Amino acid sequence: MQNKWHEHSVGNIVVNFPLSSAIFRAAGIDYCCGGGRLLGEVIKEQRLVDSNIYKALDELAARTEKPAEPFSEMSAERLVEFILTKHHSYLWGALPEAHELIVNVLKAHGRRHPELYDVYKLFGQLSHEMEPHLIREETELFPAIANSEAKEHCQALVHILEEEHEAAGTLLKKLRHATNDYSVPCDGCDTFRELYKKLTEIEQDLKSLINTDTVFDENERLLDNQDLAFLLKASFRTLQHYRAKGVLPYFTIGRKA
Repeated sequence: MQNKWHEHSVGNIVVNFPLSSAIFRAAGIDYCCGGGRLLGEVIKEQRLVDSNIYKALDELAARTEKPAEPFSEMSAERLVEFILTKHHSYLWGALPEAHELIVNVLKAHGRRHPELYDVYKLFGQLSHEMEPHLIREETELFPAIANSEAKEHCQALVHILEEEHEAAGTLLKKLRHATNDYSVPCDGCDTFRELYKKLTEIEQDLKSLINTDTVFDENERLLDNQDLAFLLKASFRTLQHYRAKGVLPYFTIGRKA
């Protein structure tokens, strides 16, 4: 990958080199929702100085240990293990820790910094989105993957992760805006700084999974009801009718078709 950064998508670079997110953030490059685009195209479109970005990535790669096994080369069991040990375990600890920090900072600084009320509300929405989904993955999706064919259910896993992070990605953007890119005010205490550091870590952890759709070719990706309704210009009721007639093949994940 090194020296050929322009040929890789922004999201794929972040997956293999998580610390590159800081480089892209400083350059104003969207590595979340826009992570599927080639870095070279983004740099050209935004008229950025490519040599500076490529140099920073080269330096990062030089001091980074060999990247973890790419998602595209993982078996279903290995991918599940990776997500559980690296991401789920982290989030189960980090989400309540961040909530406690937000409450403490809000009590101490809320009067002088009313934006903290927005941070409290947005983070509450983020936790509300993430925690039930973590449970559904661990109790429904992952056990199904362990007992089924790897290819089909890796596709299902990637699709669910995309859905999970679409809503989370929007909330992360709102959090970053509300905190002015997690800039601690001049009167911010150590707890204030700890809070914004924790929120940044959570953001990086969640975003590192957003672009796992690169595991499969475009023609192999699964479509949910919303995707199909848009592509076929049909209502959800029409889709159900097609399925009942056997015209439209499908399978379910948990309670979703």
